[in-house]
Amino acid sequence: MKKLKLFLLSLIIIPCCIFFTACKEEAPNIVSVEKTVVDEVGTVYEVLYEDGTTSYFVDKDTTSSSEISTNISLNDIYLSLVENGYEGSYFDFVKEYLSVDTTISNTQSAVAKAINSVVSIYTPSGSAGAGVIYKMDDDLTYILTNFHVVFNSSTLEPNSSMYAYLFAGDISIQEDYNGYIFDGDVLNCTYVGGSSDYDLAVISVPTSEVFAINENACAVTVADDYYLAETAIAIGNPNAEGISVSEGIVSVLSKSIEIEDVYGEMTKYRVMRIDTAINPGNSGGGLFNINGELIGIVNARRTYNSDRTDSENIAYALPCDDVSAVANKLIATYRESGEVAQLTTISLGISYLETNHESNVNNSEISVTSDLEIYTVTSGGLADEMGIIKGDIISALIINNDVHYLDNAYDLKNLLLKVNEGDTIAFLIDKGDMYKCTEHLVTADDFVVVD
Repeated sequence: MKKLKLFLLSLIIIPCCIFFTACKEEAPNIVSVEKTVVDEVGTVYEVLYEDGTTSYFVDKDTTSSSEISTNISLNDIYLSLVENGYEGSYFDFVKEYLSVDTTISNTQSAVAKAINSVVSIYTPSGSAGAGVIYKMDDDLTYILTNFHVVFNSSTLEPNSSMYAYLFAGDISIQEDYNGYIFDGDVLNCTYVGGSSDYDLAVISVPTSEVFAINENACAVTVADDYYLAETAIAIGNPNAEGISVSEGIVSVLSKSIEIEDVYGEMTKYRVMRIDTAINPGNSGGGLFNINGELIGIVNARRTYNSDRTDSENIAYALPCDDVSAVANKLIATYRESGEVAQLTTISLGISYLETNHESNVNNSEISVTSDLEIYTVTSGGLADEMGIIKGDIISALIINNDVHYLDNAYDLKNLLLKVNEGDTIAFLIDKGDMYKCTEHLVTADDFVVVD
């Protein structure tokens, strides 16, 4: 079987000098409203806007053309309807009778909430992508992106520094014999830590420098969950041309894809699938829901199918639960040590299956849950010492007496990233009745590094 071709979405910068400024587009004002036709349906009015465009509406209550002036204002129409029993407000009238968008769309509102949290990213090695401001404190602002965006394929290591631009900042990139020169409203960022296995990385910049460029800059709000068919708005840096927005939906909640990673090895990633338009340079950019909350980090797209035909609108993003677990662990480790953070997790010594998949519909929110069934247990491993055996159904992980119920296997992986040395852990096992396995006090020897 031929493998599907998938590409990570970082981009090599085209040698050029690029300058960007931002402008705000507002809906055109109404210039006039004029009667155009009177028939058995009613009176048709033409609405003229200041940009020259027009729209139309019908006053179905009008029965006589003589009652209406040939040149009538919008307010005249509203007052006439009120006199004839219309009970709505002027705002209601405009929404009901005119082909005019009188409110900011849900998408516009979502983008407005998210836009001051996104950045475009460029590296000295010539690649480009995007990122989101994940956390801010008095000293440092932490930006989340893809590992492959910050990776230097020549040195086979992450770039120690890279450059970021906020939305509405002036971008100037030039190339000379020594490489690229980044100017304008540039933020000089430092590598904090990352993981190729998760394709996630964190970089940082002094918070004072961020606010000096954009006093409205802020950290993203991370969604509690994401759902099938909900709006998926990508804000990234396609073709290294600055911040850009595209919109689609979540097509598949969770799946595994295999991509060649930065080290040339085939690696499996857990992703959601989206039909949002994605291009090279979108990597590391945020994926947002209709509330402007982060639901994922864009990282790949399919360019053609197994029969070599072009593939359209099939792209992938790392889900918000994985993203948060990795980012929080990297940032906490960096804050504690002050050195480049390696991602670590608890090694249980198990393999498992996901069984009894079940779809759940809560109003318009569609999700899928499954059981985590133990398939193998390594003799002498941590799970073995805790009394876990093949066939056990793991219902919850208990950390310091706090019970965390599992909806799927990924919940367990993400919870294990939260465990620290000195914590106590245990599992709730479902064998018809719930019982708690042997508790374990976590030591430094229980951790392994995630590449």
